[in-house]
Amino acid sequence: MKTKFLLSISLFFALNAAIAQSDIKVSINKSDAGETNSYGTAALTITGGVAPYYVLWSNGSTKTKVEKLLPGDYLVRISDSKGNTIERKFKIEDKSVTVQNTTNP
Repeated sequence: MKTKFLLSISLFFALNAAIAQSDIKVSINKSDAGETNSYGTAALTITGGVAPYYVLWSNGSTKTKVEKLLPGDYLVRISDSKGNTIERKFKIEDKSVTVQNTTNP
């Protein structure tokens, strides 16, 4: 009876742990080039999955925040310790203001 009880408790915790280990979710907080300086930045908030997380940006960085991004398209791949992977694409826009010289005739 004691073995059956311990098996039930172990199974309960194993099932709850599997449910808690949901899919990886990521949000990207970015600033476009020209908003605060000449470059853009992007920072990740990662939830779900099983830590630790492994990050790889299309520019080769492995950090959760990248800076000095030129305008263009980027890809980030996040994997968790169980091998689950998610990819997200985003674009850094050029928001710089162009001032044209005009002369009054």
